[in-house]
Amino acid sequence: MLRFSKKVDYTVLLITDLVDREEEVLSAASLAEKYSLSPDFIANIMKTLAKRGFVKSVRGKKGGYKLSMNPEEVSLMDLIEAIDGPVSLTDCSEDDHHLCAISHMCRSKSKMIEITRQIHTILDDVKLDEILEKNSPLSFSQAG
Repeated sequence: MLRFSKKVDYTVLLITDLVDREEEVLSAASLAEKYSLSPDFIANIMKTLAKRGFVKSVRGKKGGYKLSMNPEEVSLMDLIEAIDGPVSLTDCSEDDHHLCAISHMCRSKSKMIEITRQIHTILDDVKLDEILEKNSPLSFSQAG
């Protein structure tokens, strides 16, 4: 089954919360409480997003995280790769084709590489601001 990891799923949730409250600084603890998630889990995600430049870490008593990117410029692919690494259906469709011992004789390799490229294109074309549009077919409130 092909599906996003829980970490990616929660990352999108957290980043969209920060987009909605663009200028506010939100602590990992407050986000964890709001979504009934582990504070350590949320802190880990937020640290990763800060390292990758999606959010800015603010120190101090009222510290936390705030958005540091334009939602129109960040793709779903950007977030997925920041959290989980490269998106690939099979070992042979990753940049390092040598991960698969039978790559040299695989008849499905070229099709798997093409499918992976198409998935990359789709995920790259979906920008964060589109996910947030209330009337968008990609809106989480409409997803079932």
